[in-house]
Amino acid sequence: MIRILKGMVITLALIIVPPAEPSQKGIYVPAFAAPQELALLGLNASTVVNLAIWKTLRRSPFPNPDHLSFGDGIVRWSEEPPAGTDYSQMARETGVQLILTGSAFPYGSGAVVTTRLQITAPTQEDVGSQTWKIGIPITNGELTYSQLDVIPERSVTFKALALTGADLKAFESPGLLEVHQGGVTGRVIGRVGDNFRALEQSSTFAMISTDTGLRGYLKLPGEPAESAAIAEFSGGVLRLLRNDWSGAVGLFSRFASNPAALTSAVVDAKLMSAYCLERKGMDGRIVIEEAAQISSTAPRVLKYRVMVLLAEITRRENSDEHTAIPALTLSLRRAIREAAAALGNNDPWLREIAAAEDRLTGSK
Repeated sequence: MIRILKGMVITLALIIVPPAEPSQKGIYVPAFAAPQELALLGLNASTVVNLAIWKTLRRSPFPNPDHLSFGDGIVRWSEEPPAGTDYSQMARETGVQLILTGSAFPYGSGAVVTTRLQITAPTQEDVGSQTWKIGIPITNGELTYSQLDVIPERSVTFKALALTGADLKAFESPGLLEVHQGGVTGRVIGRVGDNFRALEQSSTFAMISTDTGLRGYLKLPGEPAESAAIAEFSGGVLRLLRNDWSGAVGLFSRFASNPAALTSAVVDAKLMSAYCLERKGMDGRIVIEEAAQISSTAPRVLKYRVMVLLAEITRRENSDEHTAIPALTLSLRRAIREAAAALGNNDPWLREIAAAEDRLTGSK
């Protein structure tokens, strides 16, 4: 059973809250599943990743001349692995949109930790924040809309974390969740339980307070590139869902440069970066082409290419920069043909896009 009160919300700190309001966006990270002899490793590894994701959340950018606020981001956790795989139900019960699950198992003289991010289908309240809509003029100022799910893939696998030697000992240590007084070398004054607030973090410690009144420090193991990649990608998705466009692009860029990032997820990160750039009123075509260099025939890449071209044409139609429109129109038609080769001419999304292109460019 998922225990909702084992949760954290980012305001200026991580604070335990009841289920999130619909406007809040968050992630649930239960303990990673593991055989009995590695149960502590599974719990510790999920806690380290949990805290790494927390570090990516922010209420506003700095500096903040436009006085932006992205509201509260939620990170919830549990000391127990999930009992099933109904991620939509987990999301509803914990009031989040993302579920990060994992498993730890022995491998040779060490252990391996695998993880997967589930981005659940949007609720009615969340549909708008997960849909890319481009308004196409028809007549008399009326618009029709071309739409695309902004999440390229809703199940994302990350590179496995292989632990041996000192790294394995650090992640298996019972002391990882011990609370130290005054600093990580101070005396042990307790242990993290069901609920705690993360107040401050560095690469080696987290200052926390617990629901039992303890205030002290957790000693964190070094952050492997694999766990950093999980935090960068997951944090990027959370920033996107919270309309933090610049922040999302920054995290997705870091993820794409991370040597532990898997190729498929890098493609997704670049596609979502393009969407965020477009939401900022910027041209996302360069990032799309970077994704195409990695996976030129992937349907999600072809769809995104069509959308950025539609967006660029409509942007220029609404400005005085009309000279490039004929060339952009040719590029759009070529992109639609390439998408048709992958999706088939009867694909419903593609038929709607082709109709939108007709209305936009006046083709017959």
